[in-house]
Amino acid sequence: MKLGASTLALAAIYGACGSSSPIAAAPPSASEPRPAGPLAAAAPARAAGDTASGRWDASKPLILEGDVVTMTSTFGIVPGGRLVIQGEKITGLLKPGDPLPAGVSAADVVTVKTSGWIFPGLIDAHNHVSYNVLPLYEVPKKYSNRYQWTSPKSYKLHVNTPKTLLTDSKFFNVEAEVVKYGEVKAIVGGVTSIQGSPDLMATRLLVRNIENQNFGQDKIQQRGLAITEKRWQDTVQAGLLQQMKDGNVDAWLVHLGEGIDASSRDEFNVLKSLDLLRDETVAIHATAFTATEFQKMSQARTKIVWSPTSNLLLYGATTDVETAIGKGVVVCLGSDWSPSGMKNVLGELKMAHEIDTRKLGGNLSSEALVRMVTVNPAFALGLDSKIGSLRPGLYADIAVYRKRPSVDAYTSLVLSTERDVALVLIGGEPLYGEKALLEKLKPGDFEVLDAGGVEKALDLTKPTVSKGTETFGEIRDLLAQAMQFDEEDMWHTFGHSMSLQEFQTMMNEKFDDGIIPMKLDPVFAFGDTAFFSLLKNSTIANFGFDPADYWKADVVVESGGSDEKLLAFVNNGQTTFDFLDKDVGLDRRAAERVIQHRNGPDGNFGTGDDDPFDTVKELDDVPYVGPSTLNRLRAWASSH
Repeated sequence: MKLGASTLALAAIYGACGSSSPIAAAPPSASEPRPAGPLAAAAPARAAGDTASGRWDASKPLILEGDVVTMTSTFGIVPGGRLVIQGEKITGLLKPGDPLPAGVSAADVVTVKTSGWIFPGLIDAHNHVSYNVLPLYEVPKKYSNRYQWTSPKSYKLHVNTPKTLLTDSKFFNVEAEVVKYGEVKAIVGGVTSIQGSPDLMATRLLVRNIENQNFGQDKIQQRGLAITEKRWQDTVQAGLLQQMKDGNVDAWLVHLGEGIDASSRDEFNVLKSLDLLRDETVAIHATAFTATEFQKMSQARTKIVWSPTSNLLLYGATTDVETAIGKGVVVCLGSDWSPSGMKNVLGELKMAHEIDTRKLGGNLSSEALVRMVTVNPAFALGLDSKIGSLRPGLYADIAVYRKRPSVDAYTSLVLSTERDVALVLIGGEPLYGEKALLEKLKPGDFEVLDAGGVEKALDLTKPTVSKGTETFGEIRDLLAQAMQFDEEDMWHTFGHSMSLQEFQTMMNEKFDDGIIPMKLDPVFAFGDTAFFSLLKNSTIANFGFDPADYWKADVVVESGGSDEKLLAFVNNGQTTFDFLDKDVGLDRRAAERVIQHRNGPDGNFGTGDDDPFDTVKELDDVPYVGPSTLNRLRAWASSH
């Protein structure tokens, strides 16, 4: 990657000779691949060679083998590299042929051989995890600042009321389950650390909650409410500022300049007047700021978290990150929350690329985008000596992704979807990934999830943690039931101390805008047609592209078997839903969608509106059909 003048200036400011210092995003060089447009996104290579040599044991060394993208200037990308993990940390980074570190015996090692890109686990630098069970909602109008959209009835119905009912101790009181569900939505995209979680003991078992206790310290704080509040301002000198001066705050995240009007921009002056334009400060959103503010932020070493999808859905505009980077500001990426954002930062990477291309300058390289979810947030949060890159001494927070053919590592990650996440480790422990790998590494200690036809496995349980025996299936069912917001169910759950009439009166007074039943937001983007429809049709955001195209381009047709026999089999009238469900053993959703497609709108085979499958790609485009479904169909067609 060619470094621009602003990059070199920033390197000088931060002493970027270190192996994982953040760098500003320079325009890509002519030789550096940029992400293709969504329709041109190459399908991932899905080699079947990923293997684990044995069962994971925290007391034994683990070696992760593959092409290691270290996100450091010292090591770069190590093809065929090996990461040696002992306990929670990386203790070795080996090139092919290098001997094992002293004291590590080959007889004791469990080796995971992967055919993918090995990245640092992604860091979501801004989120509101307690809202992430809620689906994307249709924002009714374009707003000018963050204080306007919390009052309308639509926000209360679709966001505030359901969140309150689920998490408040007076109502369902299932905040721990809500947060754990949100963490699952993060980890399926390769996220290993996330900002914006409440400090709950019951959630300390999966994704790191970065402003809570981590690595034996708790030195990250945040301010979600307005900094213009006088009572809070009166506490700053003796409280937050003093803690910063005492070295007890490494990072302070604050919603700042979120909007497009003068009042949003004026928050910069408020911050400055409070002496909080500082190195520790991380400004969330900063959509209202211009080159003037960015120049001063650069001089103060203040950082930014960018959430482009949410910005555009609410305000019709987003942060001018290219100008910020040009001034030398370190920029991180955050997915904000599910009511107006992507499901995780893996999805946000794709949106950031398209939004930069279509609405900003189009100069952000793939590597620059990937840095926004790895080394940049680690640096901004004061955690770059712990996470964010892959080198000896750091914690083994790692995500492995399938490779996209004909593109570099960084572009491959930008184009990746949840189906491409092969393995995720946090503190050296495998917690999520391909089912075949977890079957070897954690036999009997995982649940199976369907990522658009690709089987994944998740280990969510940890008996030593409060509520740690809850499975993901139990959490999902509990939340789905609660979110029906059935009056009788709510009365029996948290209102039985009063009569039904008294309960109704209390609820009507508390929630005078009403309560509506809601669907639990799906963990995966695949098959979530309502999600993509709202994104595509938002007249406020006016994205100018269909975000679903990135996921549609994730078509995978594995070789082997006869495509002619396969197509003849699914197009045969004797191949019914019951046959696919009971005899072939297909996922019921996949079987239903295949038959619906083939039989046409009237649902009857042999009529004029039938739509038989002409290609295997057309079959693979059907929701819930993926590699495992295609291979099962091929095997049946070939043997029968």
